Amino acid sequence: MNINNNTFEKFRFTVSKHGILMAIFIAMVFEILRFFNIFPPSQLIVVTTFILVAILSLMYILIQKSNIKLIYIQWISLLSVITYIIFQTALVDYHKFLPIWIDFSIIIAFLIMDKKYALGLSFYSLVGIIFIYNLGVYKLDFFSFFTLLFSIVSFSILGYVISLQLNKYEEDNKRQKEKLKQLVLLDELTQIFNRRAFFEIATKLLKQANRENKKISVLMLDIDFFKKINDTYGHEAGDEVLKKVTCIIQKTIRENDIFARLGGEEFVILLYDVDIFDTKNIASKILEAIRKHKIIYKSNKIKITMSIGIYCIDTLNTNDNIKEFLLKSDQALYEAKNTGKDKYVFYKEEK
Repeated sequence: MNINNNTFEKFRFTVSKHGILMAIFIAMVFEILRFFNIFPPSQLIVVTTFILVAILSLMYILIQKSNIKLIYIQWISLLSVITYIIFQTALVDYHKFLPIWIDFSIIIAFLIMDKKYALGLSFYSLVGIIFIYNLGVYKLDFFSFFTLLFSIVSFSILGYVISLQLNKYEEDNKRQKEKLKQLVLLDELTQIFNRRAFFEIATKLLKQANRENKKISVLMLDIDFFKKINDTYGHEAGDEVLKKVTCIIQKTIRENDIFARLGGEEFVILLYDVDIFDTKNIASKILEAIRKHKIIYKSNKIKITMSIGIYCIDTLNTNDNIKEFLLKSDQALYEAKNTGKDKYVFYKEEK
């Protein structure tokens, strides 16, 4: 039925099922009353029985099938219910206010369907009642007839307002979920991906790279002498440095590169579909961009540099273990730190 984990989708599905069950119950009650009537019109029995069987069949589909869109079941079911009521009204010369049951259907429509579909059902109801009234088969004084029409219009307006409010709650719910998702996946200080997000995305990209035979490079980055910056200027200055470095790197790398903060002053970048030349070029641009910038904090000019460890992944014959790749790029970073800093070093396999 294409129902996902969305609370409102589940709500609409539940109301659809129970609403149509109630409509079937009401229709069956009327059907039984027709059979117990002293002079049941034969055409009434045939028509209403046919419509009732159609509604029961639709309900079966609603419960049993899983490959039909919910909106189609909702639309056809409620259309059948309203048509059933209109036929009952046209074929019976008593129970003049039978169309009031349409109000119930309209409210259900606005609760479970998109507004435009529910409005369509409201319009269909009005046209149907006016049509049988103009044909002369629905004999009712004008005041009572107007009251029925006003009832349908009023319930349509009420349903529309309820639908607007439900949509508002649904949008608020989506925004809250998006905010929670961002809190889980984004680093609070720098607003780039955090460690958890990087592992999730990188694992998927490694599998994709294996399928497409693409090469990947993992760059581990660390700010040189970051502890000294904190000790000299304070942790607030350190936070400013981290945010500024993040901005510089974001402007330097490609839009589709995965950039994350692993923690402290350590960052990681995953470059997709690159060779060694591309990797060197991007690493050099990052180092050059960092060197050029002096971070101003309370009139203090803080000069910073970075060290980068690189591991180039030949995706053929890899086991998609991002932790192993990070370990190797970290070893290259360690070498860059111990051999002068402000440089990049590629990981070399031990012989």
